[in-house]
Amino acid sequence: IKLFKDWQIIEAKEMYRLALVRIETIKKFEKFIKENAREVPTIHNFLKSFSWLLDPRLMNFRDEVTYSTLLREKFPDDDEELEENKRIDFLCVDFSDTIFIIELKRPDHKVNDKTLKQALEYSSFIETKLGNENKNRRVEVFVICGGIVSTPSVQKQANALRESRDVYIKDYYSLLKNARNYHQEFIEKYEEMTKIT
Repeated sequence: IKLFKDWQIIEAKEMYRLALVRIETIKKFEKFIKENAREVPTIHNFLKSFSWLLDPRLMNFRDEVTYSTLLREKFPDDDEELEENKRIDFLCVDFSDTIFIIELKRPDHKVNDKTLKQALEYSSFIETKLGNENKNRRVEVFVICGGIVSTPSVQKQANALRESRDVYIKDYYSLLKNARNYHQEFIEKYEEMTKIT
């Protein structure tokens, strides 16, 4: 029993150290959001290095350059709407049986119906490029942005795409809050355990 308790404390201590380092990363991420940092290269490189901010499952980020290149070739940056965002930026991750297409927008960008339609087109396009050996794999698009415009039709469309598991809208502040809450638990648990012993 003592051995198990000792190992529990050692594990909690390591998680505590990791959480402290990650909280510093979260503070840096928060600074980028408040400054409305450019998606390229600032946010792109930051999220590529710290992909757990996007999703805890993405511990080891492998940017699938092939898919990113295909998307950039098919959807060039000549759209008038891109003037405010400068350019489309993709991170593509091959994880388990799913390919994640992550489109980064600036932190103050609000998703509209045109953005949602475009995201669905990204998914459909990559599905056509998977080939027969990968035809059962899922393609999911995440648009990282400042939120969704408040019109009912856009909200309804975003909900429908989320329920179909095709397109997800994630806002920067939710990512920040989730990351902070997730890691705060480790710190609190360790501090609670060290008080007992």
